This record gives sequence, structure tokens and C-alpha cells, in this order.
Amino acid sequence: MMLRAPMLFLVFLNLCCSSILSGQDKAAPSASFDIPDTDDGLPGVGPMRRYDWFKGLWKDRRGMWATQVSQDQGAIVFLGDSITQGWGETMGNTFEGMKVANRGISGDTTRGMLWRLKDDVLALKPAAVVMLMGTNDLEEAAEPESIAANVKSILAELKAHNAKMPIVLCQVFPSSAKAKRPAEKIKKINELCAAAVAGDPQVTVVDTWTLFANSEGDAKVEEFPDLLHPNEAGYAKWGKALRPVFATLGFLDTAPDTFVPETGFVSLFNGSDLTGWVIMPTTPDQIKQAEKWKSRNNGTPLWPIITERTELSGKTSSPDGRYVAKNGRLIVTTPPEGSRIQQLWTNDEFPKDFTLKLEFRTTPNADSGVFLRKPQLQCRDYPLAGPYKDLQKYKAGDWNELVVVAKGGSAYCTCNGEVLEAEFKLPETGPISLEGDRGQIEYRRIRIRHGDNLLSPTAKVESWRFETKDGGEGTMKVVDDALVFKTTQTTGTNWHVQAYQGGVDLENGADYVVRFKAKSPDKCSVVLLGLINQDDWHEIGLNGEFIPGAAFEDFEFTFTARDVVKGNNRIGFELGNVKGTVIVKDMTLTKK
Repeated sequence: MMLRAPMLFLVFLNLCCSSILSGQDKAAPSASFDIPDTDDGLPGVGPMRRYDWFKGLWKDRRGMWATQVSQDQGAIVFLGDSITQGWGETMGNTFEGMKVANRGISGDTTRGMLWRLKDDVLALKPAAVVMLMGTNDLEEAAEPESIAANVKSILAELKAHNAKMPIVLCQVFPSSAKAKRPAEKIKKINELCAAAVAGDPQVTVVDTWTLFANSEGDAKVEEFPDLLHPNEAGYAKWGKALRPVFATLGFLDTAPDTFVPETGFVSLFNGSDLTGWVIMPTTPDQIKQAEKWKSRNNGTPLWPIITERTELSGKTSSPDGRYVAKNGRLIVTTPPEGSRIQQLWTNDEFPKDFTLKLEFRTTPNADSGVFLRKPQLQCRDYPLAGPYKDLQKYKAGDWNELVVVAKGGSAYCTCNGEVLEAEFKLPETGPISLEGDRGQIEYRRIRIRHGDNLLSPTAKVESWRFETKDGGEGTMKVVDDALVFKTTQTTGTNWHVQAYQGGVDLENGADYVVRFKAKSPDKCSVVLLGLINQDDWHEIGLNGEFIPGAAFEDFEFTFTARDVVKGNNRIGFELGNVKGTVIVKDMTLTKK
């Protein structure tokens, strides 16, 4: 890619080409694969490289590809330079089950890619094309405007070839001024290219600049050791950024989701269409907010004003295609404009306490949100888009679990067990909404458990009290959205540790059900017990023994409350004369 690229890197690339050619029927590269001697009559603008090493590599790779046109028909084609070539002919086997063709040439410029587009890409009748290009032009002193002009010419050729073929445009990766690729020029290229495709639904832009840039806008040494080429960690990150896009296009993750909601939960999304969801008219408050946003941001983001309610029962997408149901996922697709604020609402409202669970996966720097009755809980690519940038368990480019436990006038919200909001204020009632702003976010396994949970959230350590007896010792903490308690020392009495919630409000004679998941690596016997929370200890109708296994299991106990004291009862777990650890999550107490 660089004129001063390490010699070992160039030798490696040529050896790769030679080994691939030796394993197939190869035609000697013909003169048609030579780089033209001059720029006269060539399409595009800017530099066309002609270094000796580059001319040989260009001819070898293009000659090799000429023998593969038939076998690569209908592939997803990756067009680029050494960053693309360095991923390997199968893109590191990153996209198993997806037919790919690597058409990257180390050192190539956008003008070179435009010149070879017909033979190397269009001849394959590709199912889709992934573009990453422009960094080498900068090393040759090209300006962002000429680079963007060539990118637009390539896009025009692709669209003329097939007006329905998906095009995935990756933003130019960050590099460094030390490599003659300063951040401000890379950002300018990306801005110009994004503006060129704004409003074009055939092109999906992936924010691979923000994905890799450090605070100064340069590449990170831990992902780009030479500040130009990604290492294994960098390629893995790029693959995760692209996977959700390929899934939405139907190239990956095509199997139906076989997930079954837990006992007591009801699905809000059936996995196949948008039944139960609606597009709501824009409210006066939202119109005011939109006007305020636009006044501060030069008319952006786009915020369509909706005047009529649209029912989506039985539909697989919203009228404009922004919301799509596919293979168990409710997808908020990337808006062609770059940013467009919209909401999809449940048809039902939720006035009572509830537990909402869902999983989400995002493209880099994507911005969405989950509206809870009315206020919005941000649901984004948190490390890049904020506001919760310090999460330790967030999985970029992968599925993350969001859990909202609404009780009274607030909600306890977690992502993969880490607290987002401990007291998220809620109005009395309202529907649930999924917002779209920028980038793509997929949601799946959206489910809710209705009813008035009389217990505080299991995953909130402040919800619990811990007691020991007669010299017994133990510990209690919350880990990964679950309560973990254990006995570390026993002395022979009936019980040694108790983890419980106090101040539970019950009614004499009323029927209740307790539900939870539990596991124990020690498979020890546990007692679920209800007691009066005062000196006059006595049971209140709940006393059940269970032995959890090594994996989480669902448990359910029903009881009729007796001899209770209003607002002064405890529900909890006891461990007896045995050392062991018990893990409990998703615990609820509801009136039957």
C-alpha cells in the first residue's frame, strides 16, 4: 500500500498470490492486465500507481482472478486495497456460509479500482459489493475532493450494472499524519462520500472511522501496529461491524430464532411480522422538540412529521422500510439520509409494574432508544455513542441483553447485568417504543412479564438483606444480573445464612405465586421461606425446599398468605448445615 511498505509484507503478498495460482488452472497474465503506461484516456481523476512492485502485484492478482470468474459468480465482492487484500481470500473465514470474493490489491488507489471495476467486480455479477478505499490516494497527495469523485464514479458504475444490488460503503479507516494520512483529510473524504449517497437506499454506510479512531482521530497501535494495516483484532472488529448489515441483507443469520420466553413472559414481537406494533402520529411536544433540534444542527437530523396512525398487523416492514421483521429480529435499518428520527410503538399500554427483556445488536456508533411509557432510555452502541461509555460487559457487534424492571414510578435498567439507570422515572402508563436515529439496530426476544411484582429487582443488591446465625458465615452479592449467596462456615444448626427481602406487603387469605431462576454449582438444598419480619417469628404460609442444578432452572411456588403483618413480611432463601453457593435471578412475587 505504501511505497515504503516493509519488504517482508510485499514478499508475503506475492507468495500468497503465487501459492493460490499454483493450485489451479492458471493462465499467464496477459497484457490486458497491465497498468496503462499513462493516465491519458483513463476514467477518474488523481493518482494511478506505477511502481515496479505494484505493477507486478496488480498483474498477478488480476491474472489470477481472470481464472476465477466462473467460480466467483454471485459472490459478495470486497473491493479495496491492502487492507482488503490482507484479510485473505476468504476474509479470514469471518462470514461462514457466505460466498465472498476478495478483490483487494495492495497499494491500489480509487482511480485504479475504477479502471479495473468491470473485469474484477462487475464480471462476477455480485450479490453485493463492499467498498473500502481512498487511503492510498492520500499518500500520493490527492485531495479528498478527487478521491470522493472517484468513489462516486465507482458507485455510479455499480448502480448502472444492477440498480438493486446492495452496496456497503465502509468509511476510510483512521491512520496517521506520520503515514501521510492525516485525520482531517480522512474525515473530509468520509463526509464527502456520505453526502454523495445521502438518500440512496441502495447504499449502506458503515461508520468504520469512529469504530477505529482514537481521541485524536488516528488509528490505535493495538489494532493497527503500523498505523495503517489492521492486525487480527482489527479485522475481527471490522467483521463484527459488517455482520449485522449482512444479516439484514439476508446473507447471514437466516435461520429462524427458536427462543421460547420464560414462564410468565409474553412476547411483544412474534419474530415474523410487526403485529402488535404501530406508527403513531407525531405529538405537539415532539414537533417542538424536532424544531429545536433542527435549529441547533443546521436542519438535521431528519424528523418526519406523522399525521396518521398506521397499523402494521401482518406486515413485515413499515411503509418506508425503516422497521423490518426478519428471521426473529425486529430491525431498525440504517436510514439512507444518515440520520432520521422515527418511532415504532406497541399497540398496548402498560400501566402496571412489569419486567421488560430484550436483546439488541448494533452497527458502529448506532443510535436508537427504548421509550418506556413515554421517556426514552438510550439504547445505542454505548462505547462509541454513549452515554454509558464505561460498560465492561457490553459486546460490540454482538447481542446484548437489556432488562427493565418497572415498579411504581421508576424503573431499574441494566445492560448485561450492569446498571444503566437505577431510578429511571416513569409516568403512570403508556406504550413501549423502539426509536431509530442513525446506524442500524436489531432487536430480538422482546418480551414482558405483566403484573405487580411485590419484590424489588433481584439484580439490585440494595433490595436484599443478609443474616447469619449461630456462628455460620457467608457472603452475598449481585453478579451478572443475579443474586449470589453462599455459606462458607457451618456449625451444625438448622440454618446458617439467609438472603431475603423485607417489608413485603401481603394480605391475609390472598393467594400468591413466587417465580425465579436458580442454579447451584454445589447442588445444595435451599429453602424458600416467608416469615413475619419482627421478633415474633412465624411462617406466613410459604415454606418450600428445592435443589437447583448446575444450569439455571425455572422454579415456581404458590402459597396462601396467613398471619401476615401488612408491610412487614420477609421473603427469602435459607441455607442450612451445608457449605454451598446459590445463584438466583428474575425473582417475582405476584398476587394470583
